[in-house]
Amino acid sequence: MKKVIGLLVMFGLYGLSPAAFGVPLLLDDMSCNGGDSRAISTGDLTGNNGNPTNCFGTFSGNDPGPSGDGLMVGTMVFDFISKVDAENGSLVYSGANIGLSITGDGGLPADSGTWSYDSSLFSADAFIIVIKAANSPGFAAWLFDGSSATSDMGTWLIAWVANGDGAGCIQLSVDSSDFSCPDISHFAYMRKTQEFRNRQPLRYWASA
Repeated sequence: MKKVIGLLVMFGLYGLSPAAFGVPLLLDDMSCNGGDSRAISTGDLTGNNGNPTNCFGTFSGNDPGPSGDGLMVGTMVFDFISKVDAENGSLVYSGANIGLSITGDGGLPADSGTWSYDSSLFSADAFIIVIKAANSPGFAAWLFDGSSATSDMGTWLIAWVANGDGAGCIQLSVDSSDFSCPDISHFAYMRKTQEFRNRQPLRYWASA
């Protein structure tokens, strides 16, 4: 445990990129802007200073998370920073303590809610939000860059439908626009760089 925390602190102190130790997952082929995404849109995640400029997904299984592989959009590599898991109505945190928080509409578990984090820790730069729900489809990602990269709160919605195997959101009736969607599993925050405001190292949640 101490070794893991020590490595994470080293990344915060020296701006090293965990993604350098793995092969980032390229998101471009499943871009909303390219018309290839499956039942997600930039409107599924909102930001207080501008909504996402692109979204990607859906992807089966788990996102890279703290594995160090990272995500890639074009030539930009995004490193894992922080994650909050929604487990049995409780929130479990891992990665950096950046004040990342989610709520669920009507409580957790939920398929929609709000999100926020402490933007004072970062310079204005691109970041990605990842939402994981069911295993198939598993997760989707939303890119905030440009002016929207100053967003530090907003709303989230799981809206993806079946990925060809019966999983995903279910239409409640033939003539209804209402869907029952999988509840959130976790909500992750990733950044293009680890250039922190005032070069202050981040505090990390202890890993078991």
